[in-house]
Amino acid sequence: MPKPHPPGPAQAAQVDSAGEDRAAGRGGLGVLRVQDPGGTSLRRAARVALVVPLMAAFARSIVGDPGAALFAVFGAFALLGLADFGGPTIPRARAYAITTLAGAGLVALGTLASGNAWSAVAGTVLVAFVVQLPGVFGGYVVAAQTAVLLAFVVAVSVPSPAGAAGARVAAW
Repeated sequence: MPKPHPPGPAQAAQVDSAGEDRAAGRGGLGVLRVQDPGGTSLRRAARVALVVPLMAAFARSIVGDPGAALFAVFGAFALLGLADFGGPTIPRARAYAITTLAGAGLVALGTLASGNAWSAVAGTVLVAFVVQLPGVFGGYVVAAQTAVLLAFVVAVSVPSPAGAAGARVAAW
């Protein structure tokens, strides 16, 4: 006789006609444990929820440029929510630092290219190619690609004079 499988996400969220949870005692957190047994997504979401508002406040008050808050928010979200670095603490911290530096360079480059639509398009094609190419090596390079590309795309999408690059990089 085959073993019964635990209910999947669709079955765990179903309720019967009397409004009772079919998953026998599983509320919202029970469903979360079924879908995310190690709590990885919950920890990542908590980090993003705590750090993103703090970075926005930092950019507005310390950096002093209201436009820099956009880069602080996207930078925190990209690094904490999109970059998926696993493994031991020291290599992971190194990967976050290198990704932050690469993102800062691409924010500066994107700010310089944002003045003209043609330079923005050409720069985006070139940067996307250069960022995706090392992905063949795998590892942390692949985990950082989306975050690094987001740095350039946000910078190039919001036209700004070249003098604004310093505040944008500081906020990233």
